[in-house]
Amino acid sequence: MLLSEDSVTTVSQLYQQAQRYLPGGVSATARANAAVGHPLYVSRGDGSRLYDVEGREYIDMCLSHGASLLGHNHPALKAAVAQALDLGIICSCETEHHVALARRVTEFVPCAELVRFAGSGTETVMHALRLARTATGRDKIIKFEGHFHGYTDALNFSVAPPPDQAGPAAAPTPTRNRQGPAECPPGHRHRSVQRSQALQEAFAAHGPETAALVLEPVNYDQGCIVPKPGFLQLCRDLCDRYGVVLFFDEVLTAFRVALGGAQQYLGVTPDLCVLGKAFGGGLPISAVAGRRAIMQHLRPLGRSEMSGTYLAT
Repeated sequence: MLLSEDSVTTVSQLYQQAQRYLPGGVSATARANAAVGHPLYVSRGDGSRLYDVEGREYIDMCLSHGASLLGHNHPALKAAVAQALDLGIICSCETEHHVALARRVTEFVPCAELVRFAGSGTETVMHALRLARTATGRDKIIKFEGHFHGYTDALNFSVAPPPDQAGPAAAPTPTRNRQGPAECPPGHRHRSVQRSQALQEAFAAHGPETAALVLEPVNYDQGCIVPKPGFLQLCRDLCDRYGVVLFFDEVLTAFRVALGGAQQYLGVTPDLCVLGKAFGGGLPISAVAGRRAIMQHLRPLGRSEMSGTYLAT
């Protein structure tokens, strides 16, 4: 039986109670539903269906923002969770299952020579960005306006700027964050020639000081925009020319556009990537994966820290 202080029978009663204990009545900002005036309170899920606390049935077109790719209550996932419970909810220890899963990732994902697991996508991006800076000895990053990479201070800017504040289509927008200067060229929504020019200008100005070019290979958050042919190869070529880490944020694309992610589907292999959402089938797991030459900078082999109590528990 789940904990419940009071007996509530309606959405409005539950929302009133939630606002007494949770900021805004929700556990995450995105769950506040302005369209209906309250969150969707789910009692259970099964396959493609969700059921709210008042018994209404919904077709789930969101699927946990892509994380529950196999739907809800999948028998294979339930069996895996049951096995984990039988093992004793092992925390902060290595198991044979970490090794087996890492091996499978290296078999599927083109850039994955070494793998390390974590929890959320935000956490994984944070570690990967630190790793890129350690591996190169540089501080600057280049990201695209309109691309989302989680909620770390280092990258949570120029994600969805108002049109009157967005950068010019043919010129990069210099932006500063708390971990060093960053350059923010226009994202996929601009014409390919303009975007390519802006990216080349950013590299010409900052390439020798840049640790990583980070991007969503498919810009899901702006409407599932696929890059124009040749653009990702331009990113690859510029990174090779300037010694910059090409970093694909595949939290959304991993195991969705192809088994090996967008890098397999689009035919351009990055140096470093992060995997998330569908990776866990609705459970909280993500991963940093990349070339051995970069990944070996993680401790205990190198100097870049990536540790924690709940890393791939």
